[in-house]
Amino acid sequence: MLNDEFAAIYKNSERFSIEVLNYKLQRCVDHHNYLNSFLNLFSETFSLAIMIFIGNITLSLCVVMYAILAESFNINHCTHLIAGLNMIFTCYAWPAQEMMNEANAVRNSVYLSDWHLYGEHHKHILIVLMGSLKTIEFKAGGILTIDMNMFLASCKTMVSYCMFFRTISLTD
Repeated sequence: MLNDEFAAIYKNSERFSIEVLNYKLQRCVDHHNYLNSFLNLFSETFSLAIMIFIGNITLSLCVVMYAILAESFNINHCTHLIAGLNMIFTCYAWPAQEMMNEANAVRNSVYLSDWHLYGEHHKHILIVLMGSLKTIEFKAGGILTIDMNMFLASCKTMVSYCMFFRTISLTD
């Protein structure tokens, strides 16, 4: 939404007074600053809890996959596996990836908004551009980036450990 607002500020600018343009630009700058501060606050608050959750669910799903392969078919294990993968994907990986994509696209929207035609706005636009150069990432525990790569890496880890456990159990 912020990307669309930045892109639209100067599209029909001839219809607006300079005060309206200043107001719209200031509102976008304030919104961008608010989103950055919210992301920092969110990361500081939930970082450790999300990392512990991702670690626990990954290990739990690894054990469930091993149980599916080792025992006779049990629908409860399959349900647990599907629910866990769905939870990681829909509650964490996908929304975080979408938000990071939107946040990182702000710099393109700002730069391509014809801001260079309005000299009095250069300072505000440059501040937004400098602020948007920092890549936005959700970090769990300060080390684990929550995104689609994390989801695929956790799936890969689950399968790898499951196969490792299965190999060990077959050699005994």
